[in-house]
Amino acid sequence: MRHNAAALCHTESMDNLFSINTAAARLDCHPETLRRIIRRGELAATKIGRDWRVRETDLDEFLAARTVPAKPASEEIAA
Repeated sequence: MRHNAAALCHTESMDNLFSINTAAARLDCHPETLRRIIRRGELAATKIGRDWRVRETDLDEFLAARTVPAKPASEEIAA
């Protein structure tokens, strides 16, 4: 069986696309909250037909940008 190299590369580079409901569940927020975040331009999304889709990498970057590092235990006790 021969594989089309271009198709194989395209498949390997594709991100998972999440629906608004699935992405909202991953963020533990309401789908309408996620729609507002997208409308404000804080999270990239793609409209396919009538539905919005969010790439997994965009969702991961969105979360990483909002993650606050934990304080070391010694700082919490001293404060």
